[in-house]
Amino acid sequence: MDSGHAPESSRAGAQAFNLTSTTMQNQIHELAKTLPPPRKQNTACDACRARKVKCNQLPGQDKCQHCLSKNYPCTHFVQAATTEKKRTAAASRRPRALSSTTQTVALDLVEVYFQIVHTRLPLLNPAQFRARLHFSLHLASQSRSHSPHTPPSASSTSTFLSKGGLTQNDAHKPLHPALVATVIAWGAKFSEHPLLLADRAHNSNQSHIAKTLINRARDLAEDLKVHRIPTADHVVIALLIEPMQNQNMDAADGYHGFWLMSAIRLLLDLQINHKSVMSNIQDPEDRGTMIFAWWMACLADAYRSVYYRRKPMLDDDDYDIDFYTVGPVAPEHLETQGTQPSPREQLEFLGYYRASHALARISRQMSRQLWRPATESDGIPFDILNNFMNLLNDWREEYLHHVGVPNNFDSGWDFVSAVTACASDATYHIMWIVLFNAVDDFGIREINDLERTGSPGHLHPKAMEIEGQKQKVLDTALASATRIAGLAGILTQNGYLKLDSAVMHVSIIQAGILLARLGRPEVKNCIDGLEQYSYAYEECAEQAAEMRKMYAQAVAGEVDLAHMMSVYSRSGGGMGPASNAMAVDPPMFGGYVG
Repeated sequence: MDSGHAPESSRAGAQAFNLTSTTMQNQIHELAKTLPPPRKQNTACDACRARKVKCNQLPGQDKCQHCLSKNYPCTHFVQAATTEKKRTAAASRRPRALSSTTQTVALDLVEVYFQIVHTRLPLLNPAQFRARLHFSLHLASQSRSHSPHTPPSASSTSTFLSKGGLTQNDAHKPLHPALVATVIAWGAKFSEHPLLLADRAHNSNQSHIAKTLINRARDLAEDLKVHRIPTADHVVIALLIEPMQNQNMDAADGYHGFWLMSAIRLLLDLQINHKSVMSNIQDPEDRGTMIFAWWMACLADAYRSVYYRRKPMLDDDDYDIDFYTVGPVAPEHLETQGTQPSPREQLEFLGYYRASHALARISRQMSRQLWRPATESDGIPFDILNNFMNLLNDWREEYLHHVGVPNNFDSGWDFVSAVTACASDATYHIMWIVLFNAVDDFGIREINDLERTGSPGHLHPKAMEIEGQKQKVLDTALASATRIAGLAGILTQNGYLKLDSAVMHVSIIQAGILLARLGRPEVKNCIDGLEQYSYAYEECAEQAAEMRKMYAQAVAGEVDLAHMMSVYSRSGGGMGPASNAMAVDPPMFGGYVG
């Protein structure tokens, strides 16, 4: 019975959807009359479009009637551009997958970061970062190969977890986009990838690709409110962006301390400066990162203030957490552990943090006393000058032989050991150069007060004592500048400044400027060092050229000194007892001995 009714039902269905029947065609025609007419495509020529007149083109003619009558060229550029835009719009909306070549370049730049930058700024966990990055790339590739509703397989997920030694929660935390961008931009500054080498060869040894990546990383961090929202990732990103930028304060996109100050504000918002808050961070890795970030920001703030004549954001009583240092580890303990300590732990063992913090406290005192409008107008009080000289000498006696470059300098030191020792050594010696510049610019208040009354300065009861201290400042500053020039020469010979993340940058500039102003030939080491620095920091090439110009003027007899000219002239052009050493000599290691 079913088989008998099947043909009838099929015929009924065919009749129901028979569009060729007269009735159906009439209905379609009536429906079409109620619909709005389709929009006619505008095919007018450019001249008719501009004058908004009808474009009539007769068959067989190259021009429309309007263009023929006006003798205009009959072009259709606007129509062609509109058609091309519609054709490419759909394709541009489709997300483009990251090619394997692009992924390879990005991963290479990440490795360059961990090989060069991380050794000086150990703010990240390399194994954890690599595992999370690979896991994120793996998920992205899986999402392109699966449907949107099909997650990657559990086996592939566990593979990446085991590689990085991560838990499910750690791996499922995506990396911050601005952090990835910052790490890649850092890698581009130092990478010797063929693509970046070709870019440098085409642009006078400067990498436009690296500069673009740095600008985009900074813009991305600003767009994602890194400087405003207090999180641990944002602290790390801000601290990594600051030394990556152009270090010239006169440049629009240069160093202004913005990201450093942002990091300090974020740390204060997170209350990392409180011992009670820090001790409640359960994860040892997170706690170690935040402690290191705090001390990095604390030290950078102090040194920035004294280098660039600014008041520091932090003071000695703004934190109560224990200083980040531990006792030395015995060699047999390291052998039983089977692994070498991280760069962060190595710095702890050697006491660099303790010495740096002690010098940072002196830097804060110098900044608060020297960079004041009253000091600039009246001069430096003589007792303040004596106090700073004594503080620097005390620091030298207690710390320099532990953290500075030793007398038996080992030319076979690796990059981290050499740059770390030279940086600590140079940071101490630059303080004498800063003190010299302050005395030269502002003078001594007691002498200035006497001269304002019209009396000569040598009539002051302490005039001889003041001149003697100024002479010691000159001799020690010149010896310190020569010392830094010698260290710069060693690092330049080994090619280390090409790989340095602006750690020795300010020291070489300050020392070079003083040597150039005094016409000292040792300035050549600083110039060569800055030229090697220009591989990653292009502004250093301009600073080296300016240093050459200053040196040429000094050699020609144009010595640019103010309040220190009296002691400079008496000492025969700055030829003090410790000022004639070119390289790193054992007698030079103590600095000023008062």
